[in-house]
Amino acid sequence: MVRKIAEKGMLPYVYPYKSNDLNGSEAWKEMYLEFFADVILWLQEYHQRSHCESFHSAFKRVFGIIRKVRGHSKFVQVMARIILHNRARLSYLKKIKNC
Repeated sequence: MVRKIAEKGMLPYVYPYKSNDLNGSEAWKEMYLEFFADVILWLQEYHQRSHCESFHSAFKRVFGIIRKVRGHSKFVQVMARIILHNRARLSYLKKIKNC
């Protein structure tokens, strides 16, 4: 997976297992060495991606899939969902602040 990500020109961030070592493709070795060179920076990037994936997963779970066909209609549907999501988050944060 790391090799395929690197072939597409992207930086792979796959959390290595405890028992992993430098065996594997050049892309894996490069990612693994980058992990050990600056663990904190690597983990910040890794968790930024994982938070983004978590948001998208929750967003799809709450609002479902996009059902519109036309480009403009899809855009409007996504914007409405984002507004509803932000409104819910603001309401939640306001409730926490008042507690």
